[in-house]
Amino acid sequence: MRLRRLYTCFALLTCVSLSGCSLFPPPVSNLEHDDSAKVTLDYKANRVIKPLDEYLHYGVPDHRKEAYDLLMRTCFRKYNLDFKSADLGIDGTGREYGMWNPEYTQKYGYLDRDKTTKVEGGIKEHFSECQQYSYTELDKVSVRQHLTFAEDLSMKARAAAKTRPEWKQTKDEWRRCLKDQGLTPPEQDSGVWTKEGEGVMIRETLTDEEVRLATLEAECAQKTQLAQKLGDLEASYQLPLIRNNESQLKEELKAYRATDDLYKQFIASFQENS
Repeated sequence: MRLRRLYTCFALLTCVSLSGCSLFPPPVSNLEHDDSAKVTLDYKANRVIKPLDEYLHYGVPDHRKEAYDLLMRTCFRKYNLDFKSADLGIDGTGREYGMWNPEYTQKYGYLDRDKTTKVEGGIKEHFSECQQYSYTELDKVSVRQHLTFAEDLSMKARAAAKTRPEWKQTKDEWRRCLKDQGLTPPEQDSGVWTKEGEGVMIRETLTDEEVRLATLEAECAQKTQLAQKLGDLEASYQLPLIRNNESQLKEELKAYRATDDLYKQFIASFQENS
């Protein structure tokens, strides 16, 4: 059930980010695009790096997350329990176009389970208590800053990219490759996993079948250049949006970093006094 909920979360995030299924889809008409903009596929980190990343959470330090982990570990230590927090920030960004990195899938299948939080046994019993304690202490440091403006621009770029015929063409090529491999492509355009893959990815432990299916999906994505082409389409809209809104992006990032510094100072002080 834990992994099922985790993948449901991934599906929801993918829906919002990839298919534009937000209740309030951003306007995309007349958006400027620059086809010279490209993304970088970081195979080691399993990440698609885009121009806007430097203004978004997974492209900047997140000491609040580090402070949260520290507080959670401290709380569980009272009960002689070891807590390991989920670390899916960077790793999670690699799934927005489905599985595209065979190097990753051959090791982990659909998900690196070592980066998930195992809420079971004694951890489950005290999880709510420790989480509430951690959030209360964090809120004493500062109100959390969100990179809302940058996130909105990212959604606009994604929605605009989806209107390009190249988007559908690339997805169709990927689907044909999956069918040629004997797999069932997702029914909805927003889908990023095969029917067969969805049937094995929720298991608690990694299996050879999961590795096989995830790798077949990734190899089709690699063959059709799915992540590169879709990412480049998004980047082509992100770059002009950055140029036209650079001042506001920098102001938002400045405010975020000022708050992040407070969490960094909190960590140092907490560790010193522990």
